[in-house]
Amino acid sequence: MITLEATTKRVGEMTLIRVTVTNTLGTAQLVTVESTVEPTWPPKHRGSVRPEWEKNRWQARLEPEETRAFGFGTSQEISSETTPVVIEDARRATDEESPGDTRAVVSSLESWEPSSEVFSRSL
Repeated sequence: MITLEATTKRVGEMTLIRVTVTNTLGTAQLVTVESTVEPTWPPKHRGSVRPEWEKNRWQARLEPEETRAFGFGTSQEISSETTPVVIEDARRATDEESPGDTRAVVSSLESWEPSSEVFSRSL
């Protein structure tokens, strides 16, 4: 089973939402969590939206017994009756499935330049 917990905290004109997702199953799961609030402001790193996010959806591969936490913001005030997130999809992950991996790898790369040796080599 996939469990989902969310807490909210109003800070000035913004509401912060903290979410924890746990995979209690014995197999890896590809989990998609959708924000039910508008607007949804996903977190950014170095000016880019985190790779797990696309629009108002967070998606990640969770290994067995793994818990992941993430957060986002909104300008909407959230009442205690409102559920800010829902599990949109959860299914057994294949070995190849790991969403955001390409973007995560690229965003983690530091800038690279060839050494001066490359340019000074005679052909």
